Amino acid sequence: LAVDDMPENRELISRLLSRAGHTVISAVSGEEALELLDTRGVDVVLLDLMMPEMNGYEVLAEMKDDPKLSGIPVVVMSATDSQDSVSQCLQLGALDYLVKPIRM
Repeated sequence: LAVDDMPENRELISRLLSRAGHTVISAVSGEEALELLDTRGVDVVLLDLMMPEMNGYEVLAEMKDDPKLSGIPVVVMSATDSQDSVSQCLQLGALDYLVKPIRM
C-alpha cells in the first residue's frame, strides 16, 4: 500500500514496484489508507509523513495500536530528514525511514 497525498509520488512508487513484480494499491490520505487496511490484504505500507488532515505519524500510531494491523511493516517516506522525525517514527513502530526523493 503506497500512501501519499501527491499523485506523482504515488505514481512513481506504483510504477517502480509494479515493474519489480509487486501488486500495488494506493491511498491519497491517511483516512483512505486505514480504510484499505481494514478491507484489503496488505503486506507492507509505504507511508508519506506529511499529509493534510491525518499525517503519517497518526496513521502509524493507529496501525500499531490495532492488533489486526500492528504486524504490518511500515516504511515511512518523507522529505523531512530531521533526527527527531526519524526517531519518532521508529519509536512508533516504523520498520524504516526513507528520505525523499526516493531513488531505486
